[in-house]
Amino acid sequence: MRKFSLISFMMLIVSTSTFAGGLLTNTNQHAAFLRMLSRGATTEIDGALSNPAGLAFLPNDGFHMSLSIQSAFQTRNIDASCEGLGLNKYYEGKASAPVIPSLFAAYKMGDWTISGFFGITGGGGKASFDDGLPMFDAMVIGGLGAQKIPSNAYSLKSYMDGKQYIYSVQLGLTYKITEWLSAFAGGRMNYFTGGYQGALKASAAVDLPSPAGGTIPVGTELIGIDLDCDQTGWGFTPVIGLDAKLGKLNIGAKYEFMTNLNIENSTKENSLRMIGAAETELADYKHGVNTPNDIPSMLSVAVAYEFIPVLRASVEYHFFDDKNAGMAN
Repeated sequence: MRKFSLISFMMLIVSTSTFAGGLLTNTNQHAAFLRMLSRGATTEIDGALSNPAGLAFLPNDGFHMSLSIQSAFQTRNIDASCEGLGLNKYYEGKASAPVIPSLFAAYKMGDWTISGFFGITGGGGKASFDDGLPMFDAMVIGGLGAQKIPSNAYSLKSYMDGKQYIYSVQLGLTYKITEWLSAFAGGRMNYFTGGYQGALKASAAVDLPSPAGGTIPVGTELIGIDLDCDQTGWGFTPVIGLDAKLGKLNIGAKYEFMTNLNIENSTKENSLRMIGAAETELADYKHGVNTPNDIPSMLSVAVAYEFIPVLRASVEYHFFDDKNAGMAN
């Protein structure tokens, strides 16, 4: 029982990245990103997030604003086969984020610019696997196989829905130090919301011999897992930046410090059942448990050059310090 509990727990941990992209930073926050992937040296309004120091070079004083709404839909299909386990199945998954809003605003007065941003900076939206996932099936097949129960002696049904979003609000100040150099300092408040809802059931398809003697009748649940867990948390990200505008050449740099983020479970259902053993829970999904889910620090450096007003080129480097960001297991 202990061995199967550990396997099931690890199986659900793996599902974090499967369903919602895991921990990531969404750099695509404005429709302009679809036209030019490198936005780290922009001096347009979307620089409120990608290059806030560059807002010192907005063409006019006054208020600037942009609202961008995007949609994302993905299919995440898996063709899984393992001859040793007798697994040969096609799993169809659908991920959707029908509305991805991003709001950018700035007010420029002389050498000073105050800016703000709202958007979904992390997470992968929602995803559904109506027929479960191969890691679920493979682990259960392996667990029952260890008890000498062949795969044709039981039926297996499972499903899982997952969601993960990080909503962010950023505010900061940009100062034009010289005619060609500017600096930014600010911070971003992040709110995490996510969760998992799913079930797995393996039932006897034929009468099976019971270890305690007698038989296990058709339809008896051999293994069952039910999970309904919401997760929330918040954290603060300090942000600094520099921008150098040298004629048609612009260089932007930004550093986002690591965000210490803990998420807390609000669990409605959490059960692991196995025939012949007492019902248990998956430890990391117990109600009230806090687990680390840090947002890694990020350094971006970009260079852009304007050949003519309608032709520009840019290149950008991103470094995400995932290694030092804390995550559960």
